[in-house]
Amino acid sequence: MRELVERIILEKRSQPAVLINEASDILYFHGETERYLSPPMGEANLNLFNMVHGELYFRLSQAIEKVKENKEPVRIDTVQVRHNDDFLSLSLVCPLIVSKRDTARYILVEFEEKRLKEQETEKSRVAAEGEKDPIVAELERKLRVSRQELQATIEELETANEELTSSNEELQANNEELQSTNEELESSKEELQSTNEELETVNSELSKKTRS
Repeated sequence: MRELVERIILEKRSQPAVLINEASDILYFHGETERYLSPPMGEANLNLFNMVHGELYFRLSQAIEKVKENKEPVRIDTVQVRHNDDFLSLSLVCPLIVSKRDTARYILVEFEEKRLKEQETEKSRVAAEGEKDPIVAELERKLRVSRQELQATIEELETANEELTSSNEELQANNEELQSTNEELESSKEELQSTNEELETVNSELSKKTRS
């Protein structure tokens, strides 16, 4: 596994990355991924989606689904990740990897941060805002953070609503199936009762003939 990941990364460039299987479980960590991934509390769980949240969660979901569907690499730019009291801007690069040894399919998730020049440009913009008015610049920064968090919350609620709708539809389908089964049982019960009545009639007639 290590050779597989490092060979692929060395052919390109050394970016922080994780290798996941088709169930999104992390099989291998490469580089400093702690800026983007944080293990949850409780029992150990290496599923990628248990280690990410906010915008990164939804962008990764989109990227991985596209890779599985199209069998081609996917790149998503301008992804915001909360880090300390600020946000990091990065790109997600997700190629599909097929092992020649066991034909298993994996997905490499690379975390590609902005280049130094782009980061400096961003810092210069923030510094320029600070020179105008530190209070205004801080308020604007907090507003941007709040908007990003709000957007992430909205996306989480939308996903939860979709899952709830799906669960309700499944429950409705199960109820309808159960109702149909009950109706069939009721019908079978009536048929059995009718058969019993016919048998009683036949037995009664046989009994009369026997007495005769």
